[in-house]
Amino acid sequence: MTHSLWTQALAQIQARDYTGAIATLTQLIESHPHDAPAYFQRGKAHFQAGQIYEAVSDYGKTLALDPQHAQAYYGRALARLTLKNPLGALADINAALDQQPDYAAAHQLRATLHERQAQTRQAIADYKAAAKLFLAQDKPDGARYCLDKIDQIQAQTIRPPSSHPHSPTPGEKDYFQHILSLTQQGDTRQALEDINWILQADSQDGRAHCCRGLVYLKQGNLQGAMADLNQALALQFTDALVYRSRAKARLQLGDIQGAIADCNQALSLSPEDAETYVARGNAYRSMQHYLGAIEDYGEALSRHPENPEVFFDRGNTYALIGDRPQAIADYQRAMTLFCAQENWPQYHRVQNQLAALESQAPAAAASSPGDRLYQRLLGLIGGNRDLAEGMIKRMKHQYPGRSQEWYLESVIHNLEQNLDF
Repeated sequence: MTHSLWTQALAQIQARDYTGAIATLTQLIESHPHDAPAYFQRGKAHFQAGQIYEAVSDYGKTLALDPQHAQAYYGRALARLTLKNPLGALADINAALDQQPDYAAAHQLRATLHERQAQTRQAIADYKAAAKLFLAQDKPDGARYCLDKIDQIQAQTIRPPSSHPHSPTPGEKDYFQHILSLTQQGDTRQALEDINWILQADSQDGRAHCCRGLVYLKQGNLQGAMADLNQALALQFTDALVYRSRAKARLQLGDIQGAIADCNQALSLSPEDAETYVARGNAYRSMQHYLGAIEDYGEALSRHPENPEVFFDRGNTYALIGDRPQAIADYQRAMTLFCAQENWPQYHRVQNQLAALESQAPAAAASSPGDRLYQRLLGLIGGNRDLAEGMIKRMKHQYPGRSQEWYLESVIHNLEQNLDF
């Protein structure tokens, strides 16, 4: 008799015949008044039928008989939340998680409660915990819901700090902003943990691959960065951020031409992005195209004139082509900005570079006219020594027997007159 009533009640709940299920379970309870599962199922039926107070009562009776019944705590929390009793609901959710820490739905419900109370940090933590548990339980829909909720919260509350502000791109928003922020702050371990479980939920998320590529780049895992950034592009996430980041990885791997090509693509998508001009300037400097580097650093500074790192980079480049006044001016500007930021390690780094340059002044003053002309020629052609030597060699072939200074002056004259040399 008991078994048939139980089977009948479960079938009625499955068929959403909650009134019938309540009647059947009541009959079962009358003959077995200490049957905790029967009270629990009747509580669920009452809740589904909109009889919230009766549900609370039955969940309470379940817990009186079985104080470790995590699902009963969860059910009563739902009912109490429906009755606008958030404190009671929170107490029940906490009790459910005490009994069953891997209860994904309980973490999700507590996150919802925290979100309603504008407790952003706690809400994100619980949504994250729920998403991880849903993934472990092979419930990707639940995980995706929690990730979407985190996106919504982050979109309202989190903006990534940046020393190089630029217009937000589609790849820098929502929850991914949080991961980028962690990466910029140096917490790459936590950032990598966060992005890995996002990719467990959806391995075809191009934006997530882009984010993980950035984390790997920060860690110095260049091959990992390239793999993820390539995958982001393969998944049609063609954001300027992807190309700019891949350019940085390529430059560190020695693929200078590839880095420049990626920077060009990034600028075609986001022409005002100061960071991309810096990245391309670094690539030009690596290939000794110093004038191109200086021009790109200038473009970056025209968009973000308070960036001391770029002044320092440009100062170093001016020093490479022998333009001491411009190098000194840029070093001094970088020091002023680092001082305003109270960034003393970087301030002293520039200060030491400036002192080293100034200490070279006597030697520079004593240099020969040929040395000065040669430095001037390098400045005109972006510091490319191979090109300079080739021009001088051609001039010597055309006009043999002249002095070195004459050849240098002639090459410089032709360049300055825009002759086809």
